[in-house]
Amino acid sequence: MIKNSQSKKPAIFIFGWLGAKEYNMEKIKKFYSGIDADLFSIIQSPLSLLNVKQDKSLDHLYEKAVDRPVVCHVFSLNGASSFYKSLTTDNLILKPRLNIKGLIFDCTPGHINRPLYHRAFSNAMFPKSPKINKVASTILTPVFDVFLLFANKHRKVSKKQVDQLYKHPFRYPTLAITSKKDDLIPYQDVLEYAENLKNTGTAVQTCVFENSTHVKAYHDHREFYSKMVSDFAKTCFESPDQIKTKDIIINDV
Repeated sequence: MIKNSQSKKPAIFIFGWLGAKEYNMEKIKKFYSGIDADLFSIIQSPLSLLNVKQDKSLDHLYEKAVDRPVVCHVFSLNGASSFYKSLTTDNLILKPRLNIKGLIFDCTPGHINRPLYHRAFSNAMFPKSPKINKVASTILTPVFDVFLLFANKHRKVSKKQVDQLYKHPFRYPTLAITSKKDDLIPYQDVLEYAENLKNTGTAVQTCVFENSTHVKAYHDHREFYSKMVSDFAKTCFESPDQIKTKDIIINDV
């Protein structure tokens, strides 16, 4: 939940994945403890995917971000959807553009596929039990088929958002993080986005892990991940012109 703050110092917004909890967000916020910035986390409500309930955290996001330098740390497609909505809501068209200094994409963007939702939830419920995870994913399939039926509008909008991201990537300095073991968002999708962004002349850094599952690199490689994202954010705030395009493959840290 976003907390009120009257300061206009730099801000870091963390957009959580589907099934993320506040304690996950608190762990990630600690990575930025060495930066003098306000930290906010946003987890889009599953009900907002059904268009049953509008997510109020997104309503207040713009007011929290305006008139200050911002870095956004975006996890998975749910985080990307929240981030995209925060920038493209109709009633923000006449307001000043946000001063975004940099983006960190973790396991996103990626192309939409049918099993995404039930696999994401089974991963969230049983992160340490791959066998139970697979069973839960199978059981959840018919449940989420119904969910997806009612979330049809959201899926169409999400696909449009993703297509737009690939065709017209956000031209901010970007750190794109992915893993070859991600079974939800193929690492090739993330690298495709990064390549499209590079072609615009924007500075892009990529980090490909070999052995982390979806959105788990921050947990599996905590020390390396923490330094990587905090160094990137700090450079974005202090000297964005110093960000250089580079690619990193992490076998074991």
